[in-house]
Amino acid sequence: MKSAFNQIPLHFADRHKTAFSTPDGDKYEFNRLCFGLKNSPKAFQSIAQEVLGELLHNAALVYIDDIILFNKTIDEHYELWGFVVTPEGILIDKDKSLSINEFPVPKDQKQIKSFLGCCNFYRIYIKNFAKRALPLTNLLRKDTPFEWTSDTQEAFDDIKKAILNPPVLALPDQNAELQITTDASSRGIGAVLEQKYPNSEVKPLYFFSKKLNPSQSKYKATVLEFFAIYTALNFLDLSC
Repeated sequence: MKSAFNQIPLHFADRHKTAFSTPDGDKYEFNRLCFGLKNSPKAFQSIAQEVLGELLHNAALVYIDDIILFNKTIDEHYELWGFVVTPEGILIDKDKSLSINEFPVPKDQKQIKSFLGCCNFYRIYIKNFAKRALPLTNLLRKDTPFEWTSDTQEAFDDIKKAILNPPVLALPDQNAELQITTDASSRGIGAVLEQKYPNSEVKPLYFFSKKLNPSQSKYKATVLEFFAIYTALNFLDLSC
């Protein structure tokens, strides 16, 4: 979980209780749970326990933002969370990918949301996921009639195929160099974070993609490319 307390929004009526002033006289208040509040640890602990659900005390223990995972066998431990960890890298659990591959053709917006919800969990394995899913996400727009076309069927099959045959994501290596390759068009932006080894071999760590809003899709080509770089660096929390 990233940012721990800062993931939890504060109720609007209580935000003034966190207000503070700077030496310049500016006044600020927190919009999200912050450190130092008496109830912050309890609030986060409750949410962490709810997120873990049935795993709690069966395969995981949690103390605020420290989580320990455990299993009876090494094989069970490596297959936790829908991923399989091997010395070669991290794979999608085959049972999960087969389950998504058997998903029936959606008949309405609710079923599209269900399908995309399953796929979003593994989008880090799919190059340009946002762009490839565009025909499906477009059907979720307000006041858009549900019409299944050859384009939506092609996108549906394409995403299934990508999840059924994913790349292996490399395990982080402190001795390898990091590099980012970005791509941009009016349909969306994408990036891949890769590790480059001393022998010049390159392996992917993470695929990122984002759908553009109507105003962003009108950017000039050069602006789009810079926007893709900027967005990817911010999302992946990296700096030049």
